[in-house]
Amino acid sequence: MGRALELPADLVADGVDEFLAFMLALGSGPPEGFEAVVCLRTADFGRAWTVVPSAGTWRTRPVAEDGATTTVEGTASDLMLLLRGRTGTSRVRVDGDALAALLSAAGTE
Repeated sequence: MGRALELPADLVADGVDEFLAFMLALGSGPPEGFEAVVCLRTADFGRAWTVVPSAGTWRTRPVAEDGATTTVEGTASDLMLLLRGRTGTSRVRVDGDALAALLSAAGTE
Protein backbone atom coordinates (compact mmCIF):
# COMPACT_ATOMS: atom_id res chain seq x y z
CA MET A 1 0.00 0.00 0.00
CA GLY A 2 1.17 3.49 -0.81
CA ARG A 3 3.84 2.35 -3.27
CA ALA A 4 3.78 3.38 -6.90
CA LEU A 5 3.39 0.44 -9.25
CA GLU A 6 5.53 0.69 -12.36
CA LEU A 7 3.95 -0.95 -15.40
CA PRO A 8 5.70 -1.49 -18.75
CA ALA A 9 5.18 1.51 -21.06
CA ASP A 10 3.84 -0.70 -23.87
CA LEU A 11 1.13 -2.10 -21.61
CA VAL A 12 0.09 1.36 -20.41
CA ALA A 13 0.15 2.72 -23.99
CA ASP A 14 -2.29 -0.06 -24.92
CA GLY A 15 -4.52 1.17 -22.09
CA VAL A 16 -4.40 4.73 -23.46
CA ASP A 17 -5.31 3.38 -26.89
CA GLU A 18 -8.22 1.40 -25.47
CA PHE A 19 -9.49 4.38 -23.47
CA LEU A 20 -9.41 6.66 -26.51
CA ALA A 21 -10.95 4.09 -28.85
CA PHE A 22 -13.74 2.84 -26.60
CA MET A 23 -14.28 4.80 -23.39
CA LEU A 24 -14.12 8.23 -25.00
CA ALA A 25 -16.81 7.22 -27.46
CA LEU A 26 -19.12 6.41 -24.52
CA GLY A 27 -18.77 9.94 -23.10
CA SER A 28 -20.87 12.96 -23.92
CA GLY A 29 -19.16 13.76 -27.21
CA PRO A 30 -17.64 17.05 -28.23
CA PRO A 31 -19.37 20.30 -27.25
CA GLU A 32 -21.48 21.95 -29.95
CA GLY A 33 -19.22 23.71 -32.45
CA PHE A 34 -16.04 22.11 -31.10
CA GLU A 35 -13.55 21.71 -33.95
CA ALA A 36 -10.21 21.33 -32.19
CA VAL A 37 -7.85 18.47 -32.99
CA VAL A 38 -6.05 16.98 -29.97
CA CYS A 39 -2.84 14.98 -30.31
CA LEU A 40 -1.60 12.88 -27.39
CA ARG A 41 2.01 11.62 -27.50
CA THR A 42 3.96 9.31 -25.23
CA ALA A 43 7.38 10.61 -24.29
CA ASP A 44 8.63 7.15 -23.37
CA PHE A 45 7.22 4.76 -25.94
CA GLY A 46 6.90 6.47 -29.33
CA ARG A 47 3.10 6.21 -29.61
CA ALA A 48 0.68 8.97 -30.53
CA TRP A 49 -3.04 9.41 -31.05
CA THR A 50 -5.03 12.15 -32.74
CA VAL A 51 -8.56 12.79 -31.51
CA VAL A 52 -11.00 14.74 -33.67
CA PRO A 53 -14.70 15.55 -33.30
CA SER A 54 -16.82 13.72 -35.86
CA ALA A 55 -20.63 13.71 -36.17
CA GLY A 56 -21.30 14.23 -32.46
CA THR A 57 -18.69 11.79 -31.21
CA TRP A 58 -14.91 11.48 -31.15
CA ARG A 59 -12.79 9.72 -33.73
CA THR A 60 -9.32 8.53 -32.75
CA ARG A 61 -6.47 7.79 -35.11
CA PRO A 62 -3.35 5.99 -33.85
CA VAL A 63 -0.94 8.53 -35.35
CA ALA A 64 0.28 12.05 -34.67
CA GLU A 65 -1.08 14.46 -37.24
CA ASP A 66 0.15 17.86 -38.25
CA GLY A 67 -2.29 20.63 -37.54
CA ALA A 68 -3.33 19.58 -34.05
CA THR A 69 -4.67 22.59 -32.17
CA THR A 70 -3.71 21.01 -28.85
CA THR A 71 -0.82 18.66 -28.12
CA VAL A 72 -0.44 16.71 -24.87
CA GLU A 73 2.83 14.90 -24.18
CA GLY A 74 3.88 12.79 -21.23
CA THR A 75 4.84 9.28 -20.29
CA ALA A 76 2.28 6.64 -21.19
CA SER A 77 1.54 6.28 -17.48
CA ASP A 78 0.97 10.01 -16.99
CA LEU A 79 -1.30 10.19 -20.04
CA MET A 80 -3.34 7.26 -18.73
CA LEU A 81 -3.62 8.82 -15.27
CA LEU A 82 -4.72 12.10 -16.86
CA LEU A 83 -7.35 10.46 -19.06
CA ARG A 84 -8.75 8.51 -16.11
CA GLY A 85 -8.92 11.63 -13.92
CA ARG A 86 -6.24 10.39 -11.51
CA THR A 87 -3.84 13.33 -12.00
CA GLY A 88 -3.91 16.85 -13.35
CA THR A 89 -1.95 18.45 -16.13
CA SER A 90 1.13 19.15 -13.99
CA ARG A 91 2.65 15.81 -15.05
CA VAL A 92 2.25 16.38 -18.80
CA ARG A 93 3.15 19.13 -21.28
CA VAL A 94 0.10 20.76 -22.85
CA ASP A 95 0.23 23.14 -25.82
CA GLY A 96 -3.22 24.50 -26.69
CA ASP A 97 -6.51 24.86 -24.88
CA ALA A 98 -8.76 22.02 -26.08
CA LEU A 99 -7.73 19.40 -23.50
CA ALA A 100 -10.32 20.51 -20.93
CA ALA A 101 -13.17 19.93 -23.40
CA LEU A 102 -11.85 16.46 -24.21
CA LEU A 103 -11.52 15.51 -20.53
CA SER A 104 -14.95 16.94 -19.75
CA ALA A 105 -16.57 14.92 -22.53
CA ALA A 106 -14.81 11.81 -21.22
CA GLY A 107 -16.17 12.56 -17.75
CA THR A 108 -12.71 12.76 -16.19
CA GLU A 109 -12.05 16.48 -15.78
